[in-house]
Amino acid sequence: MSEGIHLPPSAHATFEGDGFVVCTFAPRPLEGDPKALRIPWYHRNIDYDEVFFVHSGEFSLSRKSGTTPHGVLSLNPQGLQHGPQPGVWENSVRNWQKDARLEFVAINLDTQEPLIMTPEAQGIEIAHYADLWAKK
Repeated sequence: MSEGIHLPPSAHATFEGDGFVVCTFAPRPLEGDPKALRIPWYHRNIDYDEVFFVHSGEFSLSRKSGTTPHGVLSLNPQGLQHGPQPGVWENSVRNWQKDARLEFVAINLDTQEPLIMTPEAQGIEIAHYADLWAKK
């Protein structure tokens, strides 16, 4: 937890093995400084494929409400630019509240080796997933 800056996923690392890291996101207070950016920034993982699973709650810090419900598993391959959806950063600044909390549980798996989607996973893939971050 940091009062003044949104910490990167590595701050939530709970397990590390050869070629992978597991991060666990649990309910917690949000940053308390009104000038702190409370949402993830745009980034590109150049060394890791990232799998993000929202177990419960809603990942509303970087997604518009209702766009990432629990039970969603996402794959952000190496090099895919991702972060908050357009308008979410502005909304977080406009609607800042003291003592706000993040109320969701998620697991993030970063792997150094590229991951390959199976035909079964491709069958349930959200079409145009990468377009979630595009300005419209």
